[in-house]
Amino acid sequence: MKKSSSILFLISLLLSINATSQPNCYYYYPEGSRCREACLMSEKVLEKPQGSWQSQQGLDSLLALCPNFAYGWQQKSIPYLKRGDYASWKKYLDKAVELDPKGYLGYRAGCLFDILRDYKSALSDLERLEQLTNSKILGMNAGGDLDLRVIKALCQRELGQIQNCLKTFEEMVLLNEQKKQIGIYEYHYYGTTLFRLKKFDEALIMFEKQLTQNNKFADTHYYMGCIYENQNKIEVAKKYFIEAEKNYKLGYFNNDAYDITLPDQIYLKNITNKLTNLNK
Repeated sequence: MKKSSSILFLISLLLSINATSQPNCYYYYPEGSRCREACLMSEKVLEKPQGSWQSQQGLDSLLALCPNFAYGWQQKSIPYLKRGDYASWKKYLDKAVELDPKGYLGYRAGCLFDILRDYKSALSDLERLEQLTNSKILGMNAGGDLDLRVIKALCQRELGQIQNCLKTFEEMVLLNEQKKQIGIYEYHYYGTTLFRLKKFDEALIMFEKQLTQNNKFADTHYYMGCIYENQNKIEVAKKYFIEAEKNYKLGYFNNDAYDITLPDQIYLKNITNKLTNLNK
């Protein structure tokens, strides 16, 4: 959760963009097949600098050999996403999703949510993934630090589907608590959603649970301070804002290595403004 390590919402955009791992060529493709040959070729091709002429031409060659090689299409899309050419990125990634929807719907949903703020399309991808897998458990995001159900709930929230959003959070947290598999942001985002809805007592419960996961997370301390300020418990609010400021300066805050604004993100100025106003 420190800025220097970028272990945050998507850990970093770099990790999220390079999401899916290379398939096992010997397992997925028959011996002697063109697709196994293409898969094995990709190992060498991807040693070239990403987005370089050599890399992209190499990917074109192996995709000509095996047009059904979904991983190749996904890898070809990555440089366009990094450059901000979203039309080209989507064209190539859509081909990967078409060939292997179970493998790439979650990845595409994460990019649509995190980078393009296309909540409707991201939610559609996740709902389709649920149908294909016949499961409410969607897996983790590309960085491996965020349950895809959090992204689903946040998409629902941003689209105004509040009851669906709360149901998604409630079911996810209950199941993950039963399995003792709570992630590092699930309580926090459930809490910020309840905070937005002015369900402050319920939000505090989630934030308290979040601090058992990471008691240095500045964002959670900040939101707790806001709740106590709203309740006119000024000294308690100050305590949480001071803790938020301290941990923020140490680097324990929600951020992205590529400066993408994350959901419910706070900044040091938000904290210092609160302390200044409370100390007047």
